[in-house]
Amino acid sequence: MADNNKIVELIKRRLNVGQKEYGHEIDVNDGRDWLKESLEEQLDSIVYTAAALIQIQKKTITNHGPPYSMANTSGKKKPPLSLSYNETEMLFTALEEMSSTLYISGENAKSSEYSGLLRKLKKSTNHKEKCVVEEECETCD
Repeated sequence: MADNNKIVELIKRRLNVGQKEYGHEIDVNDGRDWLKESLEEQLDSIVYTAAALIQIQKKTITNHGPPYSMANTSGKKKPPLSLSYNETEMLFTALEEMSSTLYISGENAKSSEYSGLLRKLKKSTNHKEKCVVEEECETCD
């Protein structure tokens, strides 16, 4: 299955989960502020990702899949942080969402800081070797 088809399938699954949970399809005219809902969901995602990062730092999450390693530059004798591909992509997504949320709310300087951190993290990992976007990815240039 092509990647685009996989993405469409994931969206369909998510819509089916919502339909089962709420008993109906999404009603785009139900009076909700969809932008506000989206921003709140993104903030929730960032909270969940931060919690997962804390678990990773405490080494309470089992590492699944090929790891990304980031060098220890603190001078202390600690093993390098090792994240699975999925954990790394979750972290990248959370940083991208946080940067976007800050930008939308007018905090451009803070948004730029998050974007810069994301670029640094992607460059410090073997992101380019695993990148599925490649020709469109700013980090891979």
